[in-house]
Amino acid sequence: MENRDLKTSSWTSLISVCPLPEDVILEILTRLDVKSLSLLKLVSRGCNAFLSLPSFSLLYSQKKPSITAFFYQTSKDYPQKLQYVQIDPKDEPIFDPPSCLGFLDYPVFLRNSCNGLLHWSSTEGTQRQHFISNPLTNKFVEISWPINSNELFASGIVFNPAISDQFRVVVLAVRSQQSLKLMVFSSKTMRWDKVRRTLAFDTRELPFCPDRGVFLNGFLYWESNRNALIAYNVDDQHVHLMKLPLMSELNRNLGFEDLGCLGESRGRLHYCRVMDTVLSVWVANQKSSDNSVDWVHQYSVNLSNAMCEGSSIIRPRGPNNSVNWVHQHLVNLSNVICEGPSIIRPRGARALAFLDGCECVLVGVEGKVMAYLLNGGGVREVCKVRRNGFTSGYLRPSEFFPFVHSLALSNLPSKIIDELSTCES
Repeated sequence: MENRDLKTSSWTSLISVCPLPEDVILEILTRLDVKSLSLLKLVSRGCNAFLSLPSFSLLYSQKKPSITAFFYQTSKDYPQKLQYVQIDPKDEPIFDPPSCLGFLDYPVFLRNSCNGLLHWSSTEGTQRQHFISNPLTNKFVEISWPINSNELFASGIVFNPAISDQFRVVVLAVRSQQSLKLMVFSSKTMRWDKVRRTLAFDTRELPFCPDRGVFLNGFLYWESNRNALIAYNVDDQHVHLMKLPLMSELNRNLGFEDLGCLGESRGRLHYCRVMDTVLSVWVANQKSSDNSVDWVHQYSVNLSNAMCEGSSIIRPRGPNNSVNWVHQHLVNLSNVICEGPSIIRPRGARALAFLDGCECVLVGVEGKVMAYLLNGGGVREVCKVRRNGFTSGYLRPSEFFPFVHSLALSNLPSKIIDELSTCES
């Protein structure tokens, strides 16, 4: 998006009261938090009109990193209880994530997150209520869920605020053992698509977390129970499998059946796992000519003192349209995570998310979330994991919800919200 897209009459009225260069004004505005921008909209009609432009929302999102904060569940018995953690302490805090759903007299549960949007659902009654919200703009949309819970195969949010301020919700339902039914909700029309396609797919490839579709590079991904990724192409509405790195039965016995994490950098899909005390990262390239995937060897780096220089790396190959994963980084966490003079042996640690263009990884380990810098080898504590008021336990990927500050839903007309929401009587 070019800055000239922002040069409207509202922009002219805004800069007329500010004696700074135009580029400086834009830089200041994109560095403000969402709450400050909401207050600035009240200054004048010109400010409100300019800050409500979709082109400004896109520019604002382009200036933000992929993750600025995260939520995690603080109680296994009460999964509706959440803790919010800012990766950068200077960012805007969120004290009550579901506050915009305060009209409800029963709890809602966080199911998924995508680039600043949160997917909630209630468990009251026979018909569950579902909401998409942004706790920073304090706006939400209620969605009538199209299927029963026992029909759900997988779901995910499609939203990239750096490209569009519209979002979609994708639901895949089991139709038969060899097919899925596709349903798509669009925020542009505020309804589910009338045409519901049938997709050929072996439904025995179950996703570990059906609600936790990860949106990257135009695809929704779910990690399956058969060492593969279920990949749904948003544009051509096609679903296929992508094999993950070959793992031994020993690794699975060590807790490898839990989720890894996905990331994207320069168009490449990245994948990270922690096996025993070793953190591993793989990278892959996707062909642009068709839907097949070609995993090409890039490089292997052994960052652990316990590993021998030049040790062999397994490079699994398969038939056509299979993958060749690359072992890119190998880190022994027991050598880098310390607490004072004592070394933590983080058995059971989990990779949670990539940061900074896949140069850094968040890891849940022994009551903490640590950030490990892959290239430099630095490590820092992000937060302590508190459960039921105590610092303890490991944070699993299924309990972790990444978040990014965005203006998502800020331009949603209040009239639509009033019509879709359930007001307190």
